[in-house]
Amino acid sequence: MGESYNPCTDPPPILKAECFQGRTAEHLTFERAFEIIRWISRATSPHGSGGLSIFLGTVKGRAEGHRVERLIYESYEPYASQALDSIAKSFSSDKEVLSLIIVQSIGELRPGDPTILVASSATSRKKAFNSAKEALERAKFEPPVFKLEVREDGEYWISGDGKRYRRESK
Repeated sequence: MGESYNPCTDPPPILKAECFQGRTAEHLTFERAFEIIRWISRATSPHGSGGLSIFLGTVKGRAEGHRVERLIYESYEPYASQALDSIAKSFSSDKEVLSLIIVQSIGELRPGDPTILVASSATSRKKAFNSAKEALERAKFEPPVFKLEVREDGEYWISGDGKRYRRESK
């Protein structure tokens, strides 16, 4: 694509005109996620994209056999958005990855709501899958984003590896 040329112009309102970026956003919606996916596809397909690998996480309705009422995501800003942006930009030196976008939802979410979008456009499906997977794994651990799961049996902090720690009453 050339280092000075940026095909990622006219982005959806939630994003910047950059092919590699990450950020937090209040209540990522399915509509916003699909708008981002469409934008990446249209921007990168003329430059050799062989496909997109997309991960769209959602709030589980059950965890450890208990009904989940909601998840509350909090971020320590601006560091969380900077960390997500750094993760996405770390793929820009790989000429086979044409775009990588990470959007982490922040706020109170209900079961079925989107939690995180990782979308990678690449010259091959293997590169698209692998870059999206690596970015997702890093996004689970590197940014200061905190997840509180509110269930019928109490509240639990969830770490990046999925472990749950019961929140003690105040």
